Amino acid sequence: MAWRTVVPVILIVVGLVAIGATCLFWKRQRDRDRVQLEEEKLYREEEQLSQGWPEDVIYVSPSLDPDTASPKLALSEDRKTVRRLFFEQELPNAPSRFDRDPCVLGLEQFSAGRYYWEVQVGHRKAWNLGVCLQSLDRKGRIPKSPQHGLWALELYKKGFWALAFPRVRLHPSEPLHRVGVFLDCDAGRISFYSVSNGSLIYAFSGLSFSAPLRPFFCLWTHDPSPLTICSEWQPPEALGPPQGEGQDRVGTLLQQDP
Repeated sequence: MAWRTVVPVILIVVGLVAIGATCLFWKRQRDRDRVQLEEEKLYREEEQLSQGWPEDVIYVSPSLDPDTASPKLALSEDRKTVRRLFFEQELPNAPSRFDRDPCVLGLEQFSAGRYYWEVQVGHRKAWNLGVCLQSLDRKGRIPKSPQHGLWALELYKKGFWALAFPRVRLHPSEPLHRVGVFLDCDAGRISFYSVSNGSLIYAFSGLSFSAPLRPFFCLWTHDPSPLTICSEWQPPEALGPPQGEGQDRVGTLLQQDP
């Protein structure tokens, strides 16, 4: 009969060891992510200076935070691409996770300084893209407006909007395939650019932020096309006009952006 006493003890020990191993794995994964982010930041700072970008604007390539990702989304291994799933995954319902809307945040948080990143939206027909407060509610249907800590663009049902209050209907001169996001924490301004021609799409200004800011992404509809955070410049053919024209134009606009 002794085995009946020993077996539960063994199971408890095995369970504790498994929990400890899992915690250690995720801690090491987080440490690797932090090191990777620091290396990418240093690389981008050197690259932007060599291209003549404004010295006080930091080009970043945010990583997607899996702890915030809706079960309706799938992230790539490098955490730069997000796709919409047809069926929800089984994921822990952590406080940081969006449980209803198909959203995910960037891992980085910004409180001061000027930052710029680009997102390849491709031919996707429905998306939200922008910046939100770290404190943005993640549970239930998310009100998408500046009053609730979100500044974003939305493409949905052939309508293109700036999610101001009230919403502003936008009419870009050409289809958007790649969007640049410029966050100026100090000036309280969030600007969106078309990378293909360098034109300003929309800007939220006169803002004050009560919490750190994070990149925000949302994928409406079950369109299989992904959103991808750009880690480097894409070939010219992916953008339409010669790549240098758009880059130079955006760089000029960033220098002029108040």
